Amino acid sequence: MKRLALFFLLFSMIVSVYACGLANSKYLVRSFDLEEVQSAPVGSPMIIVENGLKNDVYKWVVSGHRRELVYSGIDGKVLQITYREYDVDRRGAYIKDGFTQHLKYDLTDSDIIQFRDTKIQIVDVNPSSIEFRVVESTEEVKRGSKDQELRESRSI
Repeated sequence: MKRLALFFLLFSMIVSVYACGLANSKYLVRSFDLEEVQSAPVGSPMIIVENGLKNDVYKWVVSGHRRELVYSGIDGKVLQITYREYDVDRRGAYIKDGFTQHLKYDLTDSDIIQFRDTKIQIVDVNPSSIEFRVVESTEEVKRGSKDQELRESRSI
């Protein structure tokens, strides 16, 4: 009887551990909606996109990748933005060495800027803040609590 109970206990533990590994799913969240006007103060992320693999049982990120466009200010008609990439796991987000890029966009001819697959229309900009709307992006989004957390982290 004890052997049978031990067998079922061991079997249950193995199945639980195996099932937790199967409970991993891909996720993709972003901090914006298309055509929605948003604002960001200087030094804060304008856009955040994060994707990776999360564990649905324990609700933590197994591994992921986070990308940000940060408003860095304006010099005359030249918009300055910093692009940053992070590796993400359950312990937090860690900036990748060599994955920071300082971008400059001349707003003289157009109020639309593009970085990779994302087109952004600049609504208003001054040295302390920017208003913008994302007009095009190929990133698909799955809405959820992580999306809300990303939105709230922008205001800090």
